[in-house]
Order: sequence, then structure tokens, then C-alpha cells
Amino acid sequence: MRKLNCWKSTLLYPITLCMALPACHFIENAELTTKRVFSNDSLANMAVIGMYGSMANDLNMSSGATTVFTGIWSDELRYTRNEADLLDFNIGKITAGNDMMREYFWAKPYHTIYLANNCIENLRNNNKLTDTRRNQFLGECLFFRAFQYFNMVQLFSDVPLVLVTNPHVSEVLPRTPVSEIYKQMISDFIEADTLLPPNYPEGRYRATQGAAEAMLAKCYLYQKKWSQAESYASRVIETSGTELERDIRDVFLANNNDESLLHFISDNDFINTIEGAVFAPNTKIPNFILTDSLLNDFEFGDKRRTAWLDSSDYNGDIMFYPYKYKLPGNSGVRRRESYMLLRLAEQYFIRAEARIELGNLEGAIQDIDAIRLRAGLPRIKEKYTNISQNSLRGILRHEKRIEFFAEWGHRWYDLKRWGIASQVLKNKFRWEEKDLLWPIPYKDLMLNRNLTQNPGYDY
Repeated sequence: MRKLNCWKSTLLYPITLCMALPACHFIENAELTTKRVFSNDSLANMAVIGMYGSMANDLNMSSGATTVFTGIWSDELRYTRNEADLLDFNIGKITAGNDMMREYFWAKPYHTIYLANNCIENLRNNNKLTDTRRNQFLGECLFFRAFQYFNMVQLFSDVPLVLVTNPHVSEVLPRTPVSEIYKQMISDFIEADTLLPPNYPEGRYRATQGAAEAMLAKCYLYQKKWSQAESYASRVIETSGTELERDIRDVFLANNNDESLLHFISDNDFINTIEGAVFAPNTKIPNFILTDSLLNDFEFGDKRRTAWLDSSDYNGDIMFYPYKYKLPGNSGVRRRESYMLLRLAEQYFIRAEARIELGNLEGAIQDIDAIRLRAGLPRIKEKYTNISQNSLRGILRHEKRIEFFAEWGHRWYDLKRWGIASQVLKNKFRWEEKDLLWPIPYKDLMLNRNLTQNPGYDY
């Protein structure tokens, strides 16, 4: 059995790994603190690549863990093994002492934020780099600092907003209200949008204008600022140079699809993606299987059920598991799949949801139909009659559940922001209102006495 803790990293801080990019090397964190690294374009590029590497090459919030842990915590996945920290999520007994939660969703994101802040401090007003490259690097770091915070606030709500590298400041910060963190995220994404290029010749493995605008659309959607969400989603759909991949079997291929707004390519010699390594079974019993409620929500004839699911027969028990990523660890096949962080389909859903709330039902139907038609399903008006604003909300929520199952925490984030998590999950283990948030890690409460715990959890 492949155990998840084979990807647990004991190197939280000493070394930052690089992605599969040209001239990629190991960079020690100590070097990142020196001005020398930011003395020319080549060295500065390596420092920024190190930030990417901190996200892409091990199980953490930015590569696989969000999909796995939120999938179990919501109504998508069930864990079939008995590894203690992950089993806590499966049975609804997560505690502040859960080491996996702390490592993947607190320590590693803040490590990436530190790297981003270090680069930002050294890039601003830097006259040793060419303008084009300095702007690109600064835009990338602003993007990923905000990207980490976006995901952290969905899980923990208020978290310390660290914008500096000085440990005397960062180590004693209290939790910052979510509203203030959103202001900073939007500011970072807007500035990144002005600095980043529209694309890279090598592919969309680095943040672009389209990625920044996609995250702005998402931030505004989550804040229920419908007009801004619709505007940015439309901009991405119309100007990013992407289009929905015609063949859904190609959506998660590396550098070979039209839909990607941003993806990571792992530099791990044994793993193409964490999702592939974790979900694709090497035994008769998959590590993670789909819940009955999710499986039953697929419509007859939906191509996604055949392309993005697979099953295993164990003594007559048919168990379905996610199969969006098809290459397991040690597959011997390299770089045919990539972590899909942002894809165009989400922008259609963002625009559709915003249009529903703005009363533009026809426009919303057109956006949802674009996704349904690709999946081989009939148009909405061919299936439903007397469509109201409220019924279209339900249609969108169903469609998004199917399109983004077991992918990047979409389901958990959506259940929470729609205000229906407790209703949907009320029969799951011993569901309580406190379960809408995860606990602040115990070790960090001990290290920083200015932190407070989320309601309902032990200190």
C-alpha cells in the first residue's frame, strides 16, 4: 500500500525545490536572503522558480492535499485506509494536533508566503534587473502570495496576514479579519495583472495575466460582488487565448491542452501529479473512493463519468475512484499530466453564477450549456422547463459539482460560501457547526500567544 506519509516532507524550511523549468537548480533558502541573488535576471529567475518548487514538488496545499483533504471533509470522497492523521478527516474528529493538517495547510503555505515576500522585498525598486523581467517576477510573487491566502482563509477563516520577512514581526502577528485579507489579495492580484505577460512561449506553467484575472473573478464571486466577477470572468474567457478543451480526456495533460490558465509540472522523478499517485490504485482497494451521493449525481450519458472515473472490483464490490489524473507514481511516463490549478471551465461557472444573481438567466444558461455540451449532455432547456432564478441556481450547483469533483477543493469551498454545508453534510459522522472551519494548529498557538483558536476546538 502506498501510504500518504511517504510524501511527508521533513524539509519544511532548509531547501526549496525547483520545478521542471530550463536551467533549474536547487536553491538554499539562505541564498534567497542575499542581495546577490537579485543582482541579475538569471539568478532572480531561479529564486522565483524556487517559490514555484515549494508548491509543486511535495504533497501540500498547492499540489494535491487540498483536493484530497477537502474531498474527504465534504461529500466527495471516502478514505479506505487507517492512517491516523488522515483518518481523522474521514471520521470527523480533526483536532488542533493533527500534524498533516499543520504541515500541508499551515506550515508549507506560510513557507511559500515567506519566499514570495522575500522576493517582493528584493524586487521592488530593483534597478539591476531588466524592467520586463523584474515586472514578471514581481507579478508572479504577488500572485502566489495572494493565492496561498485565498485557500487558507477558506479553511481557517482569519489567519495572520504576513507581508514581511522580519521574524520579529511575523512570528507574533494576531489573526487578521478575512475582509482585510481579501483587500490585500485583490490588491496583489490587480497589481500582478498589470505586471504579468499575457502568456509564455513554453506554456502556462507560470502565472500570467489570465491567471491573475481568473483569481480576481473568483475573489469577487466569493465576496458576492457579481458585476466585478462577471466582468473579470468575461475578460478571461474572451481575451486569455484559452478555450474549452474539446476532448475532456485531454484536460489534464501537460502543455497539451487549450483550457489551462495555470498548471504545474512536477520535477519529481516518480510522480507526475500527487492526484495520480494518490488516487490511481496499485491494489484492488483504492485509497479513496467516491461517495454514493456523488456517483449518483452523474447523468446518463455524461462523458465525464467514463473519462474521469474508474472502478476496481474487490470480491464483487465495485469501488469507483477519481481518474482525472491517470498516471500513478512510478509509472515510468513523465510529464504527460500536470497539476491543473486554474482552468477555463471555472470561469464559465463564475460568469454563469454572477449572471444568475444579476438576473441574466439567458446568459447564464449559455455558459452552463457550454460545459454540458462538451460532456455530451443536452442543453438545459432541452431537459428543464419553467426555469426560474432559484431553479437555475440549483442547476448550476449540480453542474459544478460534477465538473469539478475531486479537484482543488471546489466542492468544499462552494458548500460553505453557498451556506448549505451543514444542510448537505448533516448526516455525515457527527457534523457540527464548528466543522465549517478547521482548527488553528496547536503547535502554532503555543509558538504565538497572539493567535486564538477557532470556536469549538480545544486549545
